Amino acid sequence: MKRLLFLFAIIAFTLSCSEKDPVNNEENEKGILEVNCFFTKEGNPNMLIPDAQSKVFIYFGYWSADFSGFSYLEEGKIIKRDSIVVPDQYAVIGEDGKVSIQLEQIDKRFAFVIESNYYKKTVLSCYSESQAQGKMGKMICTVTFNP
Repeated sequence: MKRLLFLFAIIAFTLSCSEKDPVNNEENEKGILEVNCFFTKEGNPNMLIPDAQSKVFIYFGYWSADFSGFSYLEEGKIIKRDSIVVPDQYAVIGEDGKVSIQLEQIDKRFAFVIESNYYKKTVLSCYSESQAQGKMGKMICTVTFNP
């Protein structure tokens, strides 16, 4: 009986030492920016429509306040007098109105611009270094463009 109990304990221990450890979600969410982008139409403001093909431009090392007084040009370029800032990273919103972006730099704060494909409007936001490093989990930004 002791041998059977010992054998059972060894089998249970062996099975519990699988190389396939459970996925650490916090670790996998470091440096992930999830952007959800929708638009509404006049007359039906409660119906969210995916703003597919909208563009997300990311600028590392900036806060949104750093762009005060700048003007937005096409393709993510931001200009003020003779100073032009170009995006460091770029993504396109999918047909479902969403995109998940693995940031190329998680040790810097960053600002990003979302350019609506439907309305041709833009919105600017930013995150800190600690947010980019995943200390607070995945970063999720949802934007709805209105007429």
